[in-house]
Amino acid sequence: MPELPDLEAILHNLIPKVKGNCIEAVQVFRPKRVFPTSEEFVAGLVGEVVGEVQRQGKFTLFLLAGGATLSIHLMLHGEMDWVSSSQAPEKSTVAALRFKGDQELRFLDRAGWMRLTYLPPGGLQNYAELRSLGPDPLEAAFTSSYLQKMLQSYPGTVKFVLMEQRLVNGIGNAFSDEILFCARLLPTRKSRDLNAQERDLLAKCIPDTLRWATAQSIQGMSAGIRGEVRSYLRVHGKGGQPCPRCPGKIIRFELEGRGAYFCPRCQH
Repeated sequence: MPELPDLEAILHNLIPKVKGNCIEAVQVFRPKRVFPTSEEFVAGLVGEVVGEVQRQGKFTLFLLAGGATLSIHLMLHGEMDWVSSSQAPEKSTVAALRFKGDQELRFLDRAGWMRLTYLPPGGLQNYAELRSLGPDPLEAAFTSSYLQKMLQSYPGTVKFVLMEQRLVNGIGNAFSDEILFCARLLPTRKSRDLNAQERDLLAKCIPDTLRWATAQSIQGMSAGIRGEVRSYLRVHGKGGQPCPRCPGKIIRFELEGRGAYFCPRCQH
């Protein structure tokens, strides 16, 4: 699933293509993945001009000139692509927005879980999906004191605290592993058991890791917007490989249904 660094990299390349651009036409290929209905989705978007493009958690938001919003959640396998309208749509295409110059922004999802939602003017403020999100880990509201309160309020493991979108948004399975590697913490540690020194290091590693990963993703994606770049990751997906920090080896451990990657020698 695309996480904060992936989405930041996508937006870095997407914004110059769509900001200030008019949506000339809309095609829906999978009506069950657009909301509230395909008819309302198309009618609401055609003729709108894209204003600001923002990320909130794992949501991408197109703030439209008329006051409406397009909310995009790629879910597990969703992707966006910028192609010529003359290119035949792929089987996994959910919807397509056509812009000037016969260019299209296409939404693709082989799993069929993506959510594309048209919110009429005023609808963004009452959108329950966003109101339930915790603070963004790169914004001022995410402080050391908030992190301490967050860790103490959650009875589970520190990995799942980082992945709980109601507590902090935008972090998933991959980058929780990377953050914990930076902080030298095992993913199995209980969040309430961290000492002050461990909490302080974790508070530093969260934004540091996410900013580093965003820069790596932007570089790896070049000018594209499709897919994710994960080859630079230090531990996630690296089971059996040497630890980049010590003589140990990265292992994969099944934790509450998720694969957690870590070094048992230098994470404690």
